[in-house]
Amino acid sequence: MKSRKLVGALLAIGIAAVSSAQAQEAHKLALTTELGLSTMWNTGMNVSPFGLKYQSEYFGLQPSLHAQVLLQYKPGEAIGLEAQGWQWRKSLPALSAETRILQNYVGLAWAKVSPLRETHFFLRNSISLGAVYTQGLAQAWGTRAETKANAWGMGLTYRFTLGYRLSQRHAIGLQVGLSMYSSFGWQGKFSPDAYTGSFLGKDTNIGVYPSVGIVLTNPLGR
Repeated sequence: MKSRKLVGALLAIGIAAVSSAQAQEAHKLALTTELGLSTMWNTGMNVSPFGLKYQSEYFGLQPSLHAQVLLQYKPGEAIGLEAQGWQWRKSLPALSAETRILQNYVGLAWAKVSPLRETHFFLRNSISLGAVYTQGLAQAWGTRAETKANAWGMGLTYRFTLGYRLSQRHAIGLQVGLSMYSSFGWQGKFSPDAYTGSFLGKDTNIGVYPSVGIVLTNPLGR
């Protein structure tokens, strides 16, 4: 009799342990990623320390890469990091030089997926807030003479994606985005007629960048 009670108790403990493990596995954080290639357009905010007033007058559309690495903490929602990098480049006959402005962004990101009536399609919204590092370089033609400047700033990015499920864990999508990046306190060598400054003060710049592109992403479950 005692042995039966002991076996029953052990079975009950075993069943409870298995159930607990299954519950923990069900709530386990899952890693999800997004990788995108976009075309960005500078709306004309002045971010150049080299005498160039509006980027949109000479830089135009430029490609941009971004990536998100997120932890899905519940079905359809995830939080993590986003990184983005892009470069504006232009030859300037008026200055007999070439100008390059490289910007890198890293921020804390949150994403949410909403299913549509057609099960293969979904909507994905994400927003991130982080830091921007801007590097500027102006190099005279035919020489190694360079003028460099750099600045730190803050950035805010919103992305909206119409996605199509390729499988349970993979999807492709068309994405539109809007980013706002700032640069504070430029340091380095400046052109005598440098255009910096905004309504936030001298040597402070703000740029607004709409974008459109293709992404490989994750549906984030249901």
